Amino acid sequence: MELIVIAQFFALFGLILNVMSTQQEEKKKILLFNGLSNFASSIQYVLLQAYTGAVSCIVATLRNVVFGKIKKVPLYVLIIYYIIAIGLNIPAYNGLMSLIPVFNIMIYGYGIWQNNVKVTKLIIIIVSITGIIYDAYNLAIVNCLSSILSGTGAIVGYIRYIKQTEEDKIIV
Repeated sequence: MELIVIAQFFALFGLILNVMSTQQEEKKKILLFNGLSNFASSIQYVLLQAYTGAVSCIVATLRNVVFGKIKKVPLYVLIIYYIIAIGLNIPAYNGLMSLIPVFNIMIYGYGIWQNNVKVTKLIIIIVSITGIIYDAYNLAIVNCLSSILSGTGAIVGYIRYIKQTEEDKIIV
């Protein structure tokens, strides 16, 4: 029981960073806050013995570091990332539910590979929905809340982004 409580503290820190990531306008800042959030979440998942979640979060943190350092990530780097993500999660596989974190980091990886903040925000919405399912299943209560807030933040950020780009197009 104590580990569950400690896990929720790490998740709370990750939640704050995750929500902050959805409000960023620059890819590097999104990657920084999301990477720190993933690292905190990986500790939570280890404490909850949700190992595919932990491995996926660690791989996602490393992805954010690599993608943040390369201005235009080549397709082969994305493919290598997918192979690593799948390969490292094979030993942690524990039924269909354990595939959700792998799916999430792969689709999110595609979203940030695009270099399109609009696509990234849409993918965050998808990842948030599937994250809610995984987190509820694994009793990652705070991470479940984080996924809800992240999805909501991504929707708000997406709307703000759309309004901003529409205002930029208006010529007075």
